[in-house]
Amino acid sequence: MLAFPADGVPVRQRLSADDRRSAIIDAARTLFARNGFRGTGTSDIAAAAGCSEPVIYKHFASKQALFAAVLEDSASYMKERFLAATQGEDDFLDAYVRFVRSLAHDKRAAELHRLRYLAVTLTDEPEIRASLKAMVAAWQGGVRAAVESAQASGRIRADVAVDSVAMLFFGLAQAAGFMSAIEGEDALAGFPRHFDALVELLTPIQGGTG
Repeated sequence: MLAFPADGVPVRQRLSADDRRSAIIDAARTLFARNGFRGTGTSDIAAAAGCSEPVIYKHFASKQALFAAVLEDSASYMKERFLAATQGEDDFLDAYVRFVRSLAHDKRAAELHRLRYLAVTLTDEPEIRASLKAMVAAWQGGVRAAVESAQASGRIRADVAVDSVAMLFFGLAQAAGFMSAIEGEDALAGFPRHFDALVELLTPIQGGTG
């Protein structure tokens, strides 16, 4: 990072270890999402993060470890967004759907969609596989909690299996990533209506027995 003192001569600021690590992860996330794992070199990441390659390896043992850290950071970001969107809401499921809708124009969420697909091709790397499994488990846990809450309130049908519904929502999220990888981030804009349609299918029919 460069600072410009009164004499106009740029001086490189020294970041803390945590800030430097965050800067590397931010740069790596964007480059991995744009160019793929194999298409992104650590020299590219270092240039984007404003550091040298040896500095990257002070924080991460390998490029694979860096990719795993990017997945973990992205999962933490999504968890924070999810908790902020659902905290204090009486209708957990509707809050979840609003959260999904808000991601349609979130650049960082679009990067995460692409990173998930990249990660699937790299599951032979133990670190990446573990990070991906943790990400999926956390995501499905949040969806299950939303479905259980909605069933308890009568918001959705009581006869549907929670795990099956969670998997349907997960499938839609995966489809969003697939389409954004093919057609770009604009493809995400249409996905909130698909989530709305799924919720509608799960809603008890007025006067019915579901």
